Amino acid sequence: MTAASAAIHPVVDGPVRVVHVLATQGGQAVLGVDGLADVVTVERSGGPQLPCAIEGTVHGSQPGDEGLIGAGQLVIGDIELAPIRWWDPRPRVAVPDAARVHDLTSRWDPPGDGELAEAVERAVGRGEVAGLVGLGDGMTPAGDDWLIGRLGTLTAFGALTAAAKLWTAIFERLGDTTPLAATMLRHASLADVPMGVHDLIRFLGGARSLDGEDVLERLGRVGASSGRWWVTGVLDAAAELVGS
Repeated sequence: MTAASAAIHPVVDGPVRVVHVLATQGGQAVLGVDGLADVVTVERSGGPQLPCAIEGTVHGSQPGDEGLIGAGQLVIGDIELAPIRWWDPRPRVAVPDAARVHDLTSRWDPPGDGELAEAVERAVGRGEVAGLVGLGDGMTPAGDDWLIGRLGTLTAFGALTAAAKLWTAIFERLGDTTPLAATMLRHASLADVPMGVHDLIRFLGGARSLDGEDVLERLGRVGASSGRWWVTGVLDAAAELVGS
């Protein structure tokens, strides 16, 4: 049974559009959609469940290939993915639990990626975090991953003035990063985040059904460093909200 993020439900069930394969890796893909700024991704079951993702594989596809999305399905070559289940990437929370924030923050070891980590620390100290857009390598650079965690957390917990200020600064620099990172930042501005981040925000909001250590462990395994930067952005924002 194919599943997908509810954030892209309108795209999947909307009018049929042409998609262009922008990048592939191990059967996963990043797809540009005609007429839309945001990309859609195809990720394997058990992946990070990005807010722009459909679960499945598109083995054999190459950058430059075309397909169709809309009317309930994604079609690329002989592969058809028709989601029948939808996960909600937007956490429903009220206020962060100070004790939980303090506990996880005190035990979390931020990524120590040398110059990159120092650049993030400097930008935070100077209040110039929009300069982190596009900072780093990969399909979602580390600077963007940190911003995704931070922006999604501020928005989810209703710190809308701070979130709006951050999003305005980020928006002006979206052209400095990758299509996937720009898409995820736009989703984060609506509090739509990867499901591991969703669970972390819910845990910090007091959800009793989640274990904080388990969530951190799962996120720590996402990508080369993406999950760890997401966590750092979430905890930095949450610590500010509770006055740490």
